[in-house]
Amino acid sequence: MALIPLLFFILVVFILFLCRHILIDILYAAYVFFYKLLNKTEYLNSDKYAEISGSITGGLTKSIPLQDYVKNPDHPIFRERRELGKLVPETAGKKTITYTVPTGGEFEEMTEKIITNSVWNQIYNIEKVANGTPGAIKIYLADGNTDKELTSFGKNEVDKLNNPIKFSITKMSPSSPPEILINSINWTNTPAASELSSEQYKEYVITHEFGHALGFDHQKCSEKTTFKSRCPVMYQSTRGCDSPLQCGYQVSPYDLDVRIRDAYFT
Repeated sequence: MALIPLLFFILVVFILFLCRHILIDILYAAYVFFYKLLNKTEYLNSDKYAEISGSITGGLTKSIPLQDYVKNPDHPIFRERRELGKLVPETAGKKTITYTVPTGGEFEEMTEKIITNSVWNQIYNIEKVANGTPGAIKIYLADGNTDKELTSFGKNEVDKLNNPIKFSITKMSPSSPPEILINSINWTNTPAASELSSEQYKEYVITHEFGHALGFDHQKCSEKTTFKSRCPVMYQSTRGCDSPLQCGYQVSPYDLDVRIRDAYFT
């Protein structure tokens, strides 16, 4: 008789295993519904986008609180998002975003090139404007040795090689345009933990911080979020990426998953 409860338990576990994708879809749909209901958060929403929520909080951004959430990579909504082209809306009706680079020089030229060629410029109509233009994102190359905000942020953190981390930051406010401070130390000396080339890291850090300015939060890096074997650009690659995953430096579909609450650009 003692075998009957055990056999019943094994049968239930087996049925749950067979139906796991259906159960995950139900849990995920319920999570998104109640999360949106309680937080009233705006999401990318069109026939070219999927409404997904959740991420880790990051940087100096005011982020949506995150609990670990159910994400089924086999769900049709994710399969639909595998090719980045499906995430890029039609040209008509794209929101215009402006930015300036007060630092000037080689930094300004490279920043403009990176942003112009990025997927951000396919999703939005991004224009570089004259310094002092109201409403524009400001991008600075800041001294990583003397700038108080850079030297105080992440002061006691280390990367995967156990080296002190030098972060770049994006200052966010719902009432004023974002300001991006690119750390000059990392700009001239690529963090070894990222395992990116100098050009790749520069593309990463500009694309990453500009993503914050647009209202996108940090993303996790795992086998479920890699795109073409690389981590999302909204992952903090300055920390380094766990092998065999490679750090990313271009926008992937998974970078569009997570919005920052009360960002200036929504």
